[in-house]
Amino acid sequence: MQSVHKTVDTKSRKICSVPQCSSYCTADVSLHAFPKDPKLCKIWQNILKIGKPITKYMLVCSLHFTENDFTIATNKRRRLEKLVLPSQKIPKTSHSLKKKIKSRSERHWLQKCTLNVDENVEVEEHEISLEVDAQCVSEAKEHATQLARTVDEPKTLISASTYEAQHSLIFYKDASTETNFSDFFELPQILNTDEKLINFTGINFDILNTITKCTEKTATFNKCLWKDIRTRLILCLCKLKMNISFVCLATLFKVSKSMCRNMFYSTISLLAVSLKPGIYWPSKEEILSNMPKCFDKYRDTRVVLDCTELKIQKLKCLKCRVRTYSHYKGTHTIKYLIGITPSGLISFISAGYGGRTTDKAIFNYENVIDKIDMYDAVMVDKGILIQKECEEKLVKLIRPPFLRKQKQFSKEDAEATADIARARVHVERAIQRIKVFKILSEQFNWYLLPYVDDIMTVIASVVNLSTPILADNKIRE
Repeated sequence: MQSVHKTVDTKSRKICSVPQCSSYCTADVSLHAFPKDPKLCKIWQNILKIGKPITKYMLVCSLHFTENDFTIATNKRRRLEKLVLPSQKIPKTSHSLKKKIKSRSERHWLQKCTLNVDENVEVEEHEISLEVDAQCVSEAKEHATQLARTVDEPKTLISASTYEAQHSLIFYKDASTETNFSDFFELPQILNTDEKLINFTGINFDILNTITKCTEKTATFNKCLWKDIRTRLILCLCKLKMNISFVCLATLFKVSKSMCRNMFYSTISLLAVSLKPGIYWPSKEEILSNMPKCFDKYRDTRVVLDCTELKIQKLKCLKCRVRTYSHYKGTHTIKYLIGITPSGLISFISAGYGGRTTDKAIFNYENVIDKIDMYDAVMVDKGILIQKECEEKLVKLIRPPFLRKQKQFSKEDAEATADIARARVHVERAIQRIKVFKILSEQFNWYLLPYVDDIMTVIASVVNLSTPILADNKIRE
């Protein structure tokens, strides 16, 4: 005979493991463990529709048995008779059937595949048998071979809970309409217009075709035998623009999570090599031929410089935390020095530096002063203190005047501040376009740090390929 798992006077609040039953041990209700016999335990599990593995901590209350199933022991405890089966308050659904099944085809096959247990099953001590419709089982195996579950019995049985649990991520084909829903959930097929493609990737089809051709040539030169480079580019650009997780990308592109991550890492490196020529240092003649009207007073300007910072996750390394902490932002960041031409074209991007690094240090480390010819001008804000370096190279420095000990700006200083701000605003607009890609505007994940320079290069090149910052009527003819 089976022993009672809990006594009446216990203070424990362990409840019954049967679905739709929350009874616990009281003066009238007792809790009992599952049989140790695997076959009998399997029968209990199917009768009570328990859609999860049975553990030693799972209990069944006495409300699921009749009074004839119990016997009173010498210590006045209720014990179950040997080989009894639960027959009262049988649940209608299993644990795993949380959602109502609406598909007609699902209801049809679940009805056939549900394990039917006859209430009048004769159970002997060494032999336990179940009556199963063999025709239903054969049909279920034919239409759902991957969903069949083999138990210790000679026949293959399929329970409703197992069928639904294994069907939870499969698209069904409705026999009434003969429509395969899996054909409509591939992201490259959904992005069939410029508007949809821009929303997901930040570029239109013309730019995508141009990038695809450049990447194919680079892949051929580097002996990368990729079949569908276009799909890889869309996946990579979706990650940059939307910053969605690799799990979501894997679902949208119907690949595994690890494969999706590897595709992004390899594609972003190849894409950076392909698009790096899109960020170039133009000649002085090219700059003068595209000089905006707002630079009439500063026609010697060769580049407009400014720094931007990207928030990153806090790193475990203490030295890395010290190097990346930015007192200006109050968090851990990576800093980039960005330069644009007067017409708004991104012409320079530095490597990534820790947020602790000053703007002047990045300017010196990147040797930007060597790119500027003598008697040319560089426009910066007040935070980039490079006056000494410019004087040594005979480069003119255009910077808003400092107030210093004056109470207020003079008329000339106020006008100069307004003119410089009117010209410098375009570098802020270029940085704003870069930050439209959410992977840079949101907190940067630590596992992407090895690829941050490639990501910045790709995004800056895409910005250069997009619509110009200044309209044609803003350019001096």
